[in-house]
Amino acid sequence: MNEKNQSSSKEKFWTGLPLLIFPIVIYTELAFFSIQDDSGLLNSKITGCINIAALVFHIAWSIFLHRRNFSRVHAFFSMLSKIVLIPFYIGAFVVGLIALLMPMGFLLALIIAIADAIIFSATSFSQCLALFGLKKRGTLTTTQFTVFSVLNWIYCADVVAAFLAWRAEKKSIKE
Repeated sequence: MNEKNQSSSKEKFWTGLPLLIFPIVIYTELAFFSIQDDSGLLNSKITGCINIAALVFHIAWSIFLHRRNFSRVHAFFSMLSKIVLIPFYIGAFVVGLIALLMPMGFLLALIIAIADAIIFSATSFSQCLALFGLKKRGTLTTTQFTVFSVLNWIYCADVVAAFLAWRAEKKSIKE
């Protein structure tokens, strides 16, 4: 029994580790997109490199978790990473709309949209690996897997699909 609890806590630790990079990604993106970086600590090249490195780390970590068959906890943390980023997506959307009112705002709005798409694709990739692991375990049917995988790549629907996949996984544990 104690080994099972240790295994579960170890699984939660390794699966939740990528969530620690999201504050770094969000800070560096905000510093990258701010007109003047008041802190003076980061310039645009460094923040761009930090963003790319953090997102590559997130994708590589998702592949590691998939290979270790941590799909049960991975589904929860993939859903959590999508929910955590909702305020960031809303803020980026509002800033993009405001930027369109400025003379050269189209370029800024385009850069924000590209950055959002990169973060969105990293979390969607992680969620797809979690879905695949749940399908392999027999938690999800083929129809559920297909629907959740398609919805995973659509803005707003991805959070709903991640929540439903996590709920289906949790329901299968109780049975």
